[in-house]
Amino acid sequence: MSKPAEPPERAGTGAPPTAVLADDEAPLLAQLEELLQRLWPELRVVGRADNGIDALRLIETLQPSVAFLDIQMPEIDGLEAARRVGAGTALVFVTAYAEHAVTAFERDAVDYVLKPVTGARLYDTVARVQRRLERHASAATAARDAAPATTAAADPAPDLQAGSNAPAGPLRWITVNDGDELRLLTTDEIIYFEADNKTLRVVTAGGAFAVRRALREVAAELDPSQFWQVHRGFIVNSAHLAGLTRDFRGKLRVRLRQRPETVPVSDSFAERLRDL
Repeated sequence: MSKPAEPPERAGTGAPPTAVLADDEAPLLAQLEELLQRLWPELRVVGRADNGIDALRLIETLQPSVAFLDIQMPEIDGLEAARRVGAGTALVFVTAYAEHAVTAFERDAVDYVLKPVTGARLYDTVARVQRRLERHASAATAARDAAPATTAAADPAPDLQAGSNAPAGPLRWITVNDGDELRLLTTDEIIYFEADNKTLRVVTAGGAFAVRRALREVAAELDPSQFWQVHRGFIVNSAHLAGLTRDFRGKLRVRLRQRPETVPVSDSFAERLRDL
């Protein structure tokens, strides 16, 4: 049975983030809430459910910032509940079943956490959700600022709580070759992309992986506020930028967090980096 809190007021500037949690195992639900309270004190848990139907009703009614969904639940599973959720709620799947990872990310999930959940793993998830919420808030502000004042009353900026007809969001995960296996990487893990002949190198803190896609194709799907093209052959994750340096020829190069190498900067892309 679901346990809703009082519906919060419509979120505004400075409003605390809210969450709905769903799991049919009460001890695991309690453990998840306890970890979230420690890792993200500002987060308000406004609803709890032990089946997919109640979880969906809570999300539709309370419009939380984020929903943490188990996959295997009674009534409807977490994946089906997520399919019906509007674009305004970030989704995180917390489950014991790794085989559902691809489907989860196809639902535009922010993350996919395997049970038993640890504090260290959930810390990474919280950071990803916070970045997603910050990007959405920035996009909403930019849309309001860009709208002509004369049409603001008749044609308000789109609500981020739009339903399933909203356009698909930017790329959030990518499948890479890892030896003889395929591996899923969230885009937050990626430090930079490099065009490499007919393949694409996807570089993370832990190594580099090959993808048979063109850089320009991936560039069109990435969030431009997070991923910046700095060279015709390189796109960097702005969250991993550490600063700029110059090589022996005086050419700019990007320094990166968690990677020892630097990335070249073309003159045509240098303007965006001037404040680093």
